[in-house]
Amino acid sequence: MKTRMQPIRTLWNKFPRVVRDIAMSLSKQVRLEMEGEETELDKTLIEAIANPLTHLIRNCLDRGLETPEERTAAGKPPVGRVCLRAYHESGQVTIEVSDDGKGINSERIKQKAIQRGIITLDRSMQMSDQEALNLIFLPGFSTAEQITNISGRGVGMDVVQANVEKINGSIDVHSRIGQGTTFKLKIPLTLAIIPTLIITSGGDRFAIPQVNLVELVRLEGEQALKSIEMFHDTPVYRLRGRLLPLVYLNRELKLDSEQDAGTGRHGDAENSNLSKIANDEVLNIVVVQATDKPFGLVVYPINDTQEIVVKPLGKQLRTLNCFAGATIMGDGKIALILDLQGIAQRTHLLSEQQKALVAE
Repeated sequence: MKTRMQPIRTLWNKFPRVVRDIAMSLSKQVRLEMEGEETELDKTLIEAIANPLTHLIRNCLDRGLETPEERTAAGKPPVGRVCLRAYHESGQVTIEVSDDGKGINSERIKQKAIQRGIITLDRSMQMSDQEALNLIFLPGFSTAEQITNISGRGVGMDVVQANVEKINGSIDVHSRIGQGTTFKLKIPLTLAIIPTLIITSGGDRFAIPQVNLVELVRLEGEQALKSIEMFHDTPVYRLRGRLLPLVYLNRELKLDSEQDAGTGRHGDAENSNLSKIANDEVLNIVVVQATDKPFGLVVYPINDTQEIVVKPLGKQLRTLNCFAGATIMGDGKIALILDLQGIAQRTHLLSEQQKALVAE
């Protein structure tokens, strides 16, 4: 693991020179700030994001930042600021490239898109500012008035997006006129080595990323039955006075648990799940946090913690929102990695109104 993981500093070391050279060629004054240089990434990911990051920085310098005269006239300091920031968030590595320049004018982008026949006038009227900003990722789209060494060649943000999506990542843009622009890259767990909790359900093994893990709760016999209540058709467990929504993994993945297989029951509804708890000797709840609110995943045997190499799912399986990837275990069998955010969205745990009731 230590051999594969490298700090992002190895990539960022070349950017001060790039920024200085471009700033001199554009007659601009720029200060480069870098945060989170110790954030570790898989070696192959660092190589994959080198070109997209370089392009984003060039874009910020050329299109984002104004000249010292323009900045002074706008009441800003003459020295522009470009900030690179990397940090871990929800099991992903997030990289932000931001500037304090003039921002992206969404109206101008709409006009360019209409000129090029990308969108119609009616469509542009209905678009939100964020949707308009996302037009910059379309192939061949450019707002540059003239072609230079740095921009205007029509090979731009679409290539950046394609390279990021190739490693199952995503890119977002946020901009405010006169205040600056931020590009946010989210790179998932693919190609990385992560610590996980291995569980068994329906005879198959699954991995839960430890970054989402809060705690494990073990309930036995009578205690399990008394502690679980029904709330708006959702089973909830009273954990230290707070209601924790429960998701039965077997039910979500449409698996038969070993317990069900022995008795011929299939646990399709929460009520049957509740009734069979009385007959089960033990109930394991894995408390996880994938969204803003934690929830409990009801599983059967909990095997062990293990560090695994994450393999991305094939194109045919990427639409499955329950799985983030797969891994090959020591005995050669495959274990799927659970995408807890996808499971939470799929189960629609609680509506906003019910969340408010739970809070009360």
